Amino acid sequence: MGVIRALAMGCALAALALTSTGCIASHTGHPSAPVISSVKASSATSAAVSSALTPSPPAQAASSASPGVGSTAAGAASTDPTPLPAASSSNALPTPGPTGPLTVFADVTIKGGFSSTETGLTVAQGPDGAVFVAGKVASPQIIWVVDGVGPAGIAEHVRGPVTALAADAANLYVGVGQSVTAYSRTTGNVVRTWQTALPGTLTQLVVAGTKVWGLSTGSADDSNGAPDGLVELDPASNSPVRSVTGFAGTFSLAAGLSSIYYVTKQSTELVQQTNAGATVTAPTNQQVNLQLSGPSAIQAVAVVDGQVIVQHDAGQGLDAQLNAYDATTLVGPTAQTNFAADEPIAPTDSGLFVVGNSDSAACTAGQTACVRRFSMSAGNVGDPLALPDDTIASAVTGPYPTVVVARGSNLHVLRIS
Repeated sequence: MGVIRALAMGCALAALALTSTGCIASHTGHPSAPVISSVKASSATSAAVSSALTPSPPAQAASSASPGVGSTAAGAASTDPTPLPAASSSNALPTPGPTGPLTVFADVTIKGGFSSTETGLTVAQGPDGAVFVAGKVASPQIIWVVDGVGPAGIAEHVRGPVTALAADAANLYVGVGQSVTAYSRTTGNVVRTWQTALPGTLTQLVVAGTKVWGLSTGSADDSNGAPDGLVELDPASNSPVRSVTGFAGTFSLAAGLSSIYYVTKQSTELVQQTNAGATVTAPTNQQVNLQLSGPSAIQAVAVVDGQVIVQHDAGQGLDAQLNAYDATTLVGPTAQTNFAADEPIAPTDSGLFVVGNSDSAACTAGQTACVRRFSMSAGNVGDPLALPDDTIASAVTGPYPTVVVARGSNLHVLRIS
């Protein structure tokens, strides 16, 4: 991996002043300044790469340059490259094949990045595989970045709490309250900030082609029927493109190449909003037990291979099912695939991946948490890879299969191969 150069004085002063502009250093071929993180490569992958960085004042990290091969100890450049798995990308990140055992290719630790008072993780991955993680709520709040398999660095200091993240090749998008701020992934500077004026709080940001979409929810469980809202943003424009309001019960967006999808009207309607300004609707054609499942039982969770994947929680324990609709015509649903209501799922370049627990069918006996492949036609595929027993919270993200887990006060970014 390319290493991180020390910040220029201007960035250092900005960080000390605790401003929300943040600074991001760029990759060079020189030794990096120390960061509060450690990197551990899988023994099956490389015995040469193993570093533990001792705590010291963190340096800002680049979040845009493609990482090279290898990892870096504090203050010293790596000389031995990390052998890659048989199937891998040009930026040294693993791209697992459709079969075969899963392994942890690299474990990047962010020390002190999590608080036990947190209830979840806010994570995003850029198209180059850079993973952004919102650290524990503080003033300011740190957004961490992990490029490739190198040590973590600080992408931004922001005035949180951060409720949503997204990234494209150029920018990192940060949702706080009702605002979205774009930070340049090259300089770390604020590109622009949008005030959405939506009801509630921004809970999700997604990139759909050339546009960024935000979902704002009025309540955590739709118990009071509070209204939700959508905002469409053009990274090149200072003003939002449009807002969509007047709907409720939506807690998840699924992003396609040039559209986003969601379910509303007590789970009876699937909606497509296109970047061209069109709104397309179709019935979900599914029966929902409103007493058991509630009005938000069906949510759009992913777009894969031209299909919109929706999750239908039955309201009885963890019972759930996945169905698919054609992403162009919205025709559906397909036959159901059994699932668990509390399993995070993410599309990756290697297919769907899920994180399971001891209460779901994804993990085998003796595993308290795991990650595995998933198929809409077959359900769970292959053998699950066990995650640490003391995992408190987890999130799975693509396009490169990556699981972020919280263990104690630390965050771990696990690259899966």
